[in-house]
Formats: sequence, C-alpha cells, structure tokens
Amino acid sequence: MLVLLDLSAAFDTIDHSILLHRLENVVGIRGTALSWLRSYLTDRYQYVDLNGDYSTCSPVEFGVPQGSVLGPLLFSLYMLPLGNIIRKHGINFHYHGVILDSSLSFEAHVDNVTRTAFFHLRNIAKIRNILSLNDAEKFVH
Repeated sequence: MLVLLDLSAAFDTIDHSILLHRLENVVGIRGTALSWLRSYLTDRYQYVDLNGDYSTCSPVEFGVPQGSVLGPLLFSLYMLPLGNIIRKHGINFHYHGVILDSSLSFEAHVDNVTRTAFFHLRNIAKIRNILSLNDAEKFVH
C-alpha cells in the first residue's frame, strides 16, 4: 500500500503554540533564541484590501510567513515527531527530502533528483511493451 501526503498547503497549517513547544522540548531551543522565534511568530495580523476597502484585522495563529527563509526549516522542525508516530504503528516509510549544501545552491539535490528520475524512467522503458498506454503514462507522470 502506498500513502502519499499532500503537503502543498502545509506551511499554512502550522500551529504556533505546538511549533514553539516542539522547538523548546524536542529540538532544545531555549532562552533568547526561543524568545526571538516566539516574537517572530506571534502578534501577526492579516487583513484584505480590495480596492481600498479593508476587512477587519484577524490574528494569524497558524502558518509561517510565506517566502521566508525560516519557513522550510520551521516546517521541518514542526514535522519531526511524524516519523516516530508512523514507526509506533509498525509502518515502514520513506520521506523525500531536500539535500542542502553550505551555499544553498541545490546542485546536489537537483543532481540526485535527476539521477533518480532517469533510473525510474529506464526501468519503465524496460517494461513498456507489457503496459497499456494509459498505464505507461501514469508511471511516467
């Protein structure tokens, strides 16, 4: 059985109180660093401006600021316990991560993804003659 998680809007679902708890108790961030992160996440508000008409301000209690440098890191730290939860139920899993280097160039990551994609495409090519066109398209996509 294959279970895929759609995390396309996952950054919007991060509960600030849970994240701050995990940063302190799972990751071990304390003191000034934790205070800075708490300040970064709290007292944020949002509103809609439509042609000069403004909605009321609402507090932002979930999510990390979009396009922020900290967003992916905070999301990864938020998700840390997920592996343990899955393992506790005896389920084997494998998460496709991002390979980071010191310059954040993503060259190593792109090389790895490309190599893996070509590997799978070659394997599909080997069995293509026994697949229907519809099934082959599904595999390729």
